Amino acid sequence: YSRRPDMLLHKSFDGSHPNKEGTYLAAATVFASLYGVSPVGLSYDYFGEIDAKTALFLQTVAEDTVEQFYGRN
Repeated sequence: YSRRPDMLLHKSFDGSHPNKEGTYLAAATVFASLYGVSPVGLSYDYFGEIDAKTALFLQTVAEDTVEQFYGRN
């Protein structure tokens, strides 16, 4: 996957609370950590708020992060 430097993951008013993309990334990471299953390909799209390209990107970031952290491959 390619990098997305344009993607913001936090609310603009304080820079610390996650926006919907940040929340989606956190949820995908927790899912992969708890269940040991890749989130890549999950159909959940935050009730239509996350487009398919962004969801796939965030799912892939979550999967790669969990794999690296736990040494899963």
